[in-house]
Amino acid sequence: MKNGIDVNILRFEKSLKDKKLAIQTVNNLVHKKFQEKEMENLTIRDEDLRRWALEANRNSPNTIPNFRAGKKWLLNFKSARKIVSRKVNLRLYKYILSRNF
Repeated sequence: MKNGIDVNILRFEKSLKDKKLAIQTVNNLVHKKFQEKEMENLTIRDEDLRRWALEANRNSPNTIPNFRAGKKWLLNFKSARKIVSRKVNLRLYKYILSRNF
């Protein structure tokens, strides 16, 4: 019976490592897309990040079952990469100033 428990523990540990690797893959893909859109000076909303995460998970070879890109995922993603939400008005104001209206 002891060997059966050890096998189950090893299997569980492997599934956790696989899930962690899959989440890292999704996070890296979303961050890459975020950087691309930021370089284009586009407004990026939380909904965009969540949508990109769902797309990345769907297209990933290590798909995470029941991945929802929820509030907790979004909070962890943004805090790990020091991404903060800003008001759109600030970006619009800077654009108007740069155009000398």
